[in-house]
Amino acid sequence: MRPGAPLAVRSFPAGALPVCVRKEQYGFDGGLAAVFAAISTWCSSLTGNAVIAFLLSAFACIILYFGFSAISKLPVFTGNADYYIEMQGIDFHYQSISRGVIDTRDVIYFASLIFLFLFATKKSLTKK
Repeated sequence: MRPGAPLAVRSFPAGALPVCVRKEQYGFDGGLAAVFAAISTWCSSLTGNAVIAFLLSAFACIILYFGFSAISKLPVFTGNADYYIEMQGIDFHYQSISRGVIDTRDVIYFASLIFLFLFATKKSLTKK
C-alpha cells in the first residue's frame, strides 16, 4: 500500500471497496471543493489583499462547515430548533452524501450555495 493512498483505499483490499464509497463520497468531494472555491472567490472579491482574502475565506469556510452544527448543540436550542439550525450547515448535507445517500435536497443545497456565492462575487466585482 502506498502511504499517500486515501484511507478508504488502504482499509479495503483491492476490488472490495463498496461502490457507494467510490462513486458518491469521492465523487462529491468535487462538489464540496466547488462550494469552498465559490466561497473563497467571493471573499477574494471583497478585498485586494491576498492574505486578508485567504484568512477571510478560511474563516468563512470553517464557519459554514462546522459553525451551524456547533451552534445547534448549544443548550438554548434544544427541541426542534437544533435540527433546523444544523440543516443550514454544509456538514449536515455532506454527511448525508458521504453515507452514499444522494438526496435532491443535498444536491440543491450545494448548487444553490455555489450559485449564491458566485452571484455575490459578480455583484461585488461589478461595484468595483
